[in-house]
Amino acid sequence: MSFFKRLFGWFLKETNVLLKPYIDPLKTENKKKAEEKSEVLLSEEIPLRDKTKIVHVVEKNDEPRAGGPVADNPVISTPPELHIFKKNDKEGYEDNDKNVVIEAKFDTAYIFRDGLANVVVNDKYGVINTSGEYILKPEYEFIYGLKEGMILVKKNNHYGFALANGKIAIPIEYDYLGEFCDGWAKAGNDRKVGYIDKNNKILLEFKYRSAGSFSEGLAYACPYNDEDVIKYGFINRQDQMIIAPQFEDVGDFREGLAPVKINGWWGFINKTGEIICKPIYFCAYTFSNGMAPVQSPDGKWGYADKKGTLVINYQFDSSADFGKDGTAFVRIDEKYFYLSKDGTLK
Repeated sequence: MSFFKRLFGWFLKETNVLLKPYIDPLKTENKKKAEEKSEVLLSEEIPLRDKTKIVHVVEKNDEPRAGGPVADNPVISTPPELHIFKKNDKEGYEDNDKNVVIEAKFDTAYIFRDGLANVVVNDKYGVINTSGEYILKPEYEFIYGLKEGMILVKKNNHYGFALANGKIAIPIEYDYLGEFCDGWAKAGNDRKVGYIDKNNKILLEFKYRSAGSFSEGLAYACPYNDEDVIKYGFINRQDQMIIAPQFEDVGDFREGLAPVKINGWWGFINKTGEIICKPIYFCAYTFSNGMAPVQSPDGKWGYADKKGTLVINYQFDSSADFGKDGTAFVRIDEKYFYLSKDGTLK
């Protein structure tokens, strides 16, 4: 399971079915407008920055079965192995010897990560430690993973951040928040997006229609314009538009390249905005380990190299990034496989 945890972030605990992550509501609306004529369902409500981390076929209207908070730099010691068990329609935790460690008292329990786990009681989310004590009481609409020491929470349809000890660090007052990345988090109010730091200080003015997390020094951004046209470009941390807004949709930069949508099709650009691969794919995602998932019009996935050449043919019903071990988790029909870069399945 450790490979799955590292690669995807969360799974349904019984079936290893991956569910969708946090949704960017501003980019969701933009993307739906841009693709409202599309006849192929690609889970359009999921922003590309998140699609790059998950299997690309998900169920509609499902909240993520989050495996508990995840830290890039864990500040909590790793707990003993705890497994979810069910009793009388409630869920709890037991150890490897089936000894009950935390009583079955939750409506839903999630996998422990870095000493914390999400739980649900009466349709409200909370966070517990390995002793079963609440770090955050079950009073939130949703709770997202611990990243860079901060836990993204949703309450009364607004967002804020809590620390790993449960203290609210950034007030729950934003219409939209994204996870922290290198000390920056995108934030939005009144349908305008900018960036804040961990002290809730505004780093970049709230002025964009939509924006992404910074990756390799750049973040996608969709400015407002007089024509009310949705076009994405890329900004740097000095708020300079490095690549002009010209794309229908985009993904993050990874390994020096980013996927972009032009005239309904996807290709790749470099950090100067030069098209490295012409838009020939029905859908495309970011690079990892020199490979990027790409999709054909019939919904099948394959992989392209950094020249944009299809090197693993379309054959998968879902796909994910290649990990550091050189494998990707893919699905054909109802079976899951490890895919090697040479195209072999295990």
